[in-house]
Amino acid sequence: MLCLVGGVYHLTMADYFDYEGQPISHERWIELFRGDRVVGRTRLDKSHFRGGVPLEVSTVWLGMVFVSEDPPKIFETMVFLAQPDSWDDLGCWRWATWDEALAGHREICRGIEDGTLELHDPDLY
Repeated sequence: MLCLVGGVYHLTMADYFDYEGQPISHERWIELFRGDRVVGRTRLDKSHFRGGVPLEVSTVWLGMVFVSEDPPKIFETMVFLAQPDSWDDLGCWRWATWDEALAGHREICRGIEDGTLELHDPDLY
């Protein structure tokens, strides 16, 4: 939730969550964010995207929400081109729990490998 204080918007405590989805303070979120928050990171050298361009699938704990949902989706999986300085977002998914995020990461990797997952191609837009 955003709160306007002195002309500046701040996230309130209810918008920060630990790995289990429990509300935490901003200070505690910073401590956790500095730790190992990677659920999965997979490089796929063979994909069906653009004729086989290598892709990177990254799933991490964010610990904050951007949209109010119940339960809060505090994990995120993103797919990128596995190339230096390439930050094109080819897909983004959000999860509520570590287990959902891990299962989602694996399913996304399988979908990319077998060509059943359609990715967003920024070069087409």
